[in-house]
Amino acid sequence: MDLKDIRQNSIYGNTILLTKVLVTGGALMWVFHAVRWNVMFEKLAGLDWTMFILSFFIFSVWFIPCSIRWIKIADLCGYSISFKEAAQGYLIAGFFNSLLPTGTGGDVVRGILSSRHHNYSLGGIFGTIFVERCTGLAVSICFVASIGLAIASRTTILKDDLISIIMIVSLLAILLAAFITPPLQRLAMKLIRLLPLRSLQTGAANIVGTLDACWRNPRIIAWGMGFSLLSQTVSILSGLVMGSAIPGFHAPWYSFFFVIPLSFIVALLPSIGGHGIREAGFVIFLGWFGVNKEAAVIFGILRLAFILPFALVGALFFIANKREDKRNLTM
Repeated sequence: MDLKDIRQNSIYGNTILLTKVLVTGGALMWVFHAVRWNVMFEKLAGLDWTMFILSFFIFSVWFIPCSIRWIKIADLCGYSISFKEAAQGYLIAGFFNSLLPTGTGGDVVRGILSSRHHNYSLGGIFGTIFVERCTGLAVSICFVASIGLAIASRTTILKDDLISIIMIVSLLAILLAAFITPPLQRLAMKLIRLLPLRSLQTGAANIVGTLDACWRNPRIIAWGMGFSLLSQTVSILSGLVMGSAIPGFHAPWYSFFFVIPLSFIVALLPSIGGHGIREAGFVIFLGWFGVNKEAAVIFGILRLAFILPFALVGALFFIANKREDKRNLTM
């Protein structure tokens, strides 16, 4: 890699980081001016701690179906990953995604760690991560589209915005389907041969090879969709219990099957750990179902409070991995 490539990578990384800072800062400023803070603190003081703790315990199993999803997809693509490694990888990814304002995504980090640990193809591992993320997004799209259509007649405001929402999620669904179709894979291979470095060609070809394996073996997609459904159901049930812990939170039960998956889709926007985007999204989405802004912001803050302990555990695992790498280098 020459000096020009290094400069280009630096500019790209700084641009991504600046975009994240601007999006997060703008969202936080909007939330700050939209909320009556005295009312929010009053609601926080009246929090039902029993339901809050119950919601946390339900939420705490989220990484189990996610880890098994990665294990199944990787195994069917020819890569063996243990549950311990997959769980640690998800927690480390949560650390990078939630607490560090970097341009490096947590999924990239867990992919690199897994590739180094097993000496697997980095492109192949990235392909499995890409597939599992796509299946998770596909389940979110199905939830939003189906539940949105089912409840549109009950919610006037949602009915007005439903066409735009359906158009967006439909476009995402088309893009997801296109990623694993043979015509796109053939086009991708032609483009890959134009890459300047042999290592880039090999890595990109391995990613396409993983997508081709998914196309030829529908069980990979089925496993991914199944465990994504389980993971999102856990998150929805946790949100439902959390809502009952917040004073004045009167959203109907079915709204969580729409709002939580939609929040996952919105999280695709560039931001620092979803901060600001998460709270602003809940203010808008829960507002469609009659939840006031203060209660919606509390809902978002409590979701963050659930995520942070797992991110801190991920930081400990990452430090332990770095120390192990140093020991191996000195041996």
